[in-house]
Amino acid sequence: MNSFLHESNRFREALVCLGLVILCSLGLLPPGSIKADDKILAGSCPTLSPAEIYARLKRETLSHNTYSAVFFHSTERGPKHELFVHGRLSGKYLQHPGCWCEKRLELEASFPEQAGPGHQECYTAKDDINRILMTGAYRMLGVITMFPEDPKASYLNGENMNNTAVWTWFQKWDRMLEGGKIIAACKDYKGKPHWLLTIVRGKNPDPLYHHDVVRIFVNPDLWFPVRTEAYVPGDPRPVQIYEFQEVKLDVPLTEKDITFEGLAPRWNLVPVPGGPKLNGLTQEQPTLQDSPSLDKIEFLAMLDKALANLKDYSTGITLELRYRRLRQYRHDQFQFIRKTNSFSALTTHIESSYMLINGGEGFRTVYDPAKDKLLHILPAGVYKVMGEQTFPPDDPRLFSAIGDNITDLNFFAIRDKLNALLNQAVKINTATAVYREAKGPWLEVVGPDLGLPACPSIIRLLLDEKTHLPLRLEYRGYDDPKAYLMVRFGNTKVNGELKSENLWK
Repeated sequence: MNSFLHESNRFREALVCLGLVILCSLGLLPPGSIKADDKILAGSCPTLSPAEIYARLKRETLSHNTYSAVFFHSTERGPKHELFVHGRLSGKYLQHPGCWCEKRLELEASFPEQAGPGHQECYTAKDDINRILMTGAYRMLGVITMFPEDPKASYLNGENMNNTAVWTWFQKWDRMLEGGKIIAACKDYKGKPHWLLTIVRGKNPDPLYHHDVVRIFVNPDLWFPVRTEAYVPGDPRPVQIYEFQEVKLDVPLTEKDITFEGLAPRWNLVPVPGGPKLNGLTQEQPTLQDSPSLDKIEFLAMLDKALANLKDYSTGITLELRYRRLRQYRHDQFQFIRKTNSFSALTTHIESSYMLINGGEGFRTVYDPAKDKLLHILPAGVYKVMGEQTFPPDDPRLFSAIGDNITDLNFFAIRDKLNALLNQAVKINTATAVYREAKGPWLEVVGPDLGLPACPSIIRLLLDEKTHLPLRLEYRGYDDPKAYLMVRFGNTKVNGELKSENLWK
C-alpha cells in the first residue's frame, strides 16, 4: 500500500511538472518560471485540485476581517528592470468597513524617491480617498489627500493604496481566471511545504502592465497568500513581489486604530483645489462635413509632411481633463526642439479639483539632453521651498494612462500614439471637422474597449487647415462615459531656431 501511494505521488508530481513544461513551451508561462529551487514535494500538502485550493484560499482569507503585517515589496519596470523600488513596510488592515494604513520602513530605489522611510499612507473606502503624510521637509505640507483614480496615486506596476490589502487581490485574480488557467504544485518554501498556485491570464487583457502570469505561495496552515509574484511575457524575472515577513490575523483593530503613527499636522499648506472653469467641463462634439478625398492614408500623409519640415516650434496649450472626480483646466506655453527631443512647458494658469505635486502658475518643466538626461521640475507657489527637482523621464510618478503627461503632448509623440492605436483599430473615421474655433482635416481612431481604468480607447486629431499641424487632440472612450481629455494648440510658431537656453527662460 505504501509503495502504491509513493508511486501515485511520484506520478502526480510528474504530471504537475509536465503541465508546467507544456505551459512554458506554449508561451503561457514566462521563461524561468520553473526554477531550480522550486522543489516539488510529494504528499506534503492536502490533496486538492487547483480550483479547490484557490476557492479555499479566497474563502479563508476573506473570513479574516483584520490583520497586521510586515512585508517586503518589490516593483520593477524596464527591459533590464532598471527602474525599481524595493522596500519593507508595515501595515494595519480592516476589511469592513474598509480602511488600512501603511508605513515605509526601508527603501532602495533607482530614482530619487520622495516617499522614503517614515512615509505613511492611509486609505478609507467610505470616501475612497488616499491620505499621505510625507517625511522630512515635505511633512510641513500637512496631510495630503489624493483620489485613487489620479494616475499619480499609482506606482510602477499599478500599486495603489485602494488595492494594497490582500482582500482586494482576489478581484484581479478572479479577472485573470476568466478563460484562464490555474495549476498547483506543492513547493518547499522557507523549509516548509506550501501550495504554489500559478494563474495564467485568460480572456481579459492587461495592456497597461501586462501581468499575464501570477504565482501565489499559499501557507496550507494559515491558508494565506504569503508571497505573490507577477510576470510579464518573455521576462523570467517577476516585475512585482509581495512577501509577508510577519502576519497576524484577526488582531483587535477598529477604525480608530487605523491612522497615522504619531501626530499629523493640523494644517495643510496645499492650496484648496477648485476654479470657475471646472464645473463646465463637458465633451464638445464637432460638426462633421464629408470629405470624399480624405481617408486615413491621405490624413497621415498630410501630418507626416508637416512634421518632416519641423525643426522646432512653440505653441500655446489649453488642456481640459475630466475623469471621475478629477477635473483640470490649464494653460501652458510649450517649446520643442526636434533634434534633441527637448522641450519646456511653463504653466501660466491652472485650475484643478485634485492636488498636483509642485503645481501652480509659474510651474516649469524642462527636458534638455544638452544639459543632462533628466526631467527638471521648477516648482511654483508653496512648493518653491523644495527647490528644483529632477526625475528620470520614465519616472513612475510621471506615468499616466489618462494621457495628460506633458512628455506625451509634443506633435511627434502624438503621432506615435496615433500609430499605436491604428495598429489595433476596430473603426476609423475621417472628415472635415468644424469646432467653434477651428476647422480642418479630422481623424478618429476607435480601438478595442478594454474596460480598463483611466485608459482611453478613442483618439481624435484635428489638423490645421493650412499647416496640417495638430490643432486639437482628444482622448475619449474611458471607463467613465463622461470622461475626456482635450488639448488645443494655438499661436503655433515653427522653425524659430530655438536653442537650449530658450527652454529655461
